[in-house]
Amino acid sequence: MHKFNDHYGSYFTFGSTAMSTQVEAGILRGRPFGLMSLIKNDLRSLIQTIHNDERISDVVLINVYLPCVGTCNRLLICQDILEELWCWRERYIDCDCIIDGDFNADINNSVDDVAAYVNSFISAHGLSRYCGQPTY
Repeated sequence: MHKFNDHYGSYFTFGSTAMSTQVEAGILRGRPFGLMSLIKNDLRSLIQTIHNDERISDVVLINVYLPCVGTCNRLLICQDILEELWCWRERYIDCDCIIDGDFNADINNSVDDVAAYVNSFISAHGLSRYCGQPTY
């Protein structure tokens, strides 16, 4: 992730990855994973870092990377992550909030337990969904 700073010098980067843990565990299988956001350096003076979350002026940006299908205790892990996320959200209740990232679930699929939980979480906390197409 540190290489992003070399290639995108006009941006402040933040995010997290579990790649170092995976690489230390042995041969890497599957695709690399992690989550990163880039903020223009012009806005850096408006940013305050808070526990892997970012705050721009009055907006809290929360990056989420939920476990993929086949992960042991996937639903329990997702529940824990989303509940911790909400604790951080409540600490900055006066700010607008954007939750983005990779939920590793088709949240339109009501058969998937994680998708159902994410949808109930959205509903229970008065959130709304925006499922735009990624821009590359």
